Amino acid sequence: MKLENTKQTWQGSFSYLEDHSNLVQHIEVPFIMQIEEKEGSFFGTSVDDESKEVFDQPAMVTGFFEENMVSFILKYPYSYYRNEEGVLIVDKNKEHPDIHYTGFYDPDSQDFQGNWELVLDKIFFGNDYLEEVLQGPFEMKRIK
Repeated sequence: MKLENTKQTWQGSFSYLEDHSNLVQHIEVPFIMQIEEKEGSFFGTSVDDESKEVFDQPAMVTGFFEENMVSFILKYPYSYYRNEEGVLIVDKNKEHPDIHYTGFYDPDSQDFQGNWELVLDKIFFGNDYLEEVLQGPFEMKRIK
């Protein structure tokens, strides 16, 4: 998919498991992403319905488009998460892990669909390590 060098608005959603005991119930979170794209690379901001009440500034995004693929990293201003009781916990003294998104253009639905991934923790074992990872689906469509 060929995109022009311009400011763009994208609308989409990401989903994550409600809890680890229920592997089929997802929470879907809508977002709006404002980017400036130049020669395939882009940077901008993202605001989602879950975190917009938590932060006084938007999340930052950097990424690129390559043929029918989009890849970007989303970075929240600081750490927040939902605890086991479903309550949002904010820690302004802790950095939020990068969230990596990769998706592919679907010409039928005219949007990008893919997965996001967040590494929560790394445990080292000699020369190797084990990662605790959260992941889920996302989709997004250019609206402006």
